[in-house]
Amino acid sequence: MKKLLTAAALASALLLSAPAAFAENWVEVAGYQGRMIDTDSCKVQGNTPVLTVRPTDGTEMTIQFNKKDMTYQFLSLKRLDGNGKVIDEVPADKLAGHFLPLKEGSLISSLYMQYVAYPIPQLANAEWVTIYRTGMGANAGSRVSIDKNHISYDGDYAVFWLKNDYVPAEKGIASQISQVKANMANNQAKILSLTLYDENGKILQHDARGEAAEVRDARQGIMNEAVTFAREHILQGTR
Repeated sequence: MKKLLTAAALASALLLSAPAAFAENWVEVAGYQGRMIDTDSCKVQGNTPVLTVRPTDGTEMTIQFNKKDMTYQFLSLKRLDGNGKVIDEVPADKLAGHFLPLKEGSLISSLYMQYVAYPIPQLANAEWVTIYRTGMGANAGSRVSIDKNHISYDGDYAVFWLKNDYVPAEKGIASQISQVKANMANNQAKILSLTLYDENGKILQHDARGEAAEVRDARQGIMNEAVTFAREHILQGTR
């Protein structure tokens, strides 16, 4: 008789090696070599976002977070073979209701930071306005744009989204979208998150540093253009 994995045993497999990649859009979790997440299945709206990850060689788990309590539970824990077939699974009723606190420095805490606190862009009704041309000649289509429909502000701070389009694609990267927080009074900015896309719009990489991101000078260049646009847009909306 095949021995059924316990939740504890399967969760402990987090320390094992990299998973086989066989899904719609598995990408590596930034900072965790070989740990993969399916960006196509991320559901981050609401108070209980859900992520599916493969932290080891053929181990797959679906995690549900509780943003209010900063806890998580496993919705599923599976072992897969090389063809993606489930060969072992913890029964759902053994997992339900077992919420655990997020532990700083853990993979799951990093998943929360990168995909819940600062998730992949989901910009419904985005309206991109070109603010900077970055290419010439064969690269004339390369540009930086700001989404005018998703600019928020609180006091001296504005949060907005920038998109870099690369024409042609550079090393398989066709575009990147960054979430930026700018201190408009001091002309400083932080890139809270950055997401890379291929020519088909599939995510290649997502990384988020949040408030720990490096502070950048926004007094010149592309960032100055972005902050100036955001400031003028906010002023127009408050008149």
